[in-house]
Amino acid sequence: MRRSRILYALLTLSAFSLFSERSDAASAIAYSKQAYGYSFNVATVEEAERLAIEMAKKHGGVDVQILVSTDKHGYGAIAADGNLLVGVVGYPDLRSATQKSISECVRKGCKQPRLIATWYDRGF
Repeated sequence: MRRSRILYALLTLSAFSLFSERSDAASAIAYSKQAYGYSFNVATVEEAERLAIEMAKKHGGVDVQILVSTDKHGYGAIAADGNLLVGVVGYPDLRSATQKSISECVRKGCKQPRLIATWYDRGF
């Protein structure tokens, strides 16, 4: 009886660690002159890119391109000023992601950048 309890506990812990250590994570940002899209918490970069493109097209995007994508966990942010759009993915904390997206927007020419989206990709 005691042996079966120990075995059950070990199997339960093994299953828990298997699921909690799952590392699937992907996010992407897509853009066009008309619209942008993003996706996160999906299993593959390909799926993240496809979903981001679909979102941009759904909002009127034409000739949609991938701006950035990653297979890493982390925070993402998008900053824009009406003419330019800058996005970052895979940052360790929200502050870093938002600061980087805004500073990159300014560096690329944004006059009045504003944060338009943030998220946390915790993994699929």
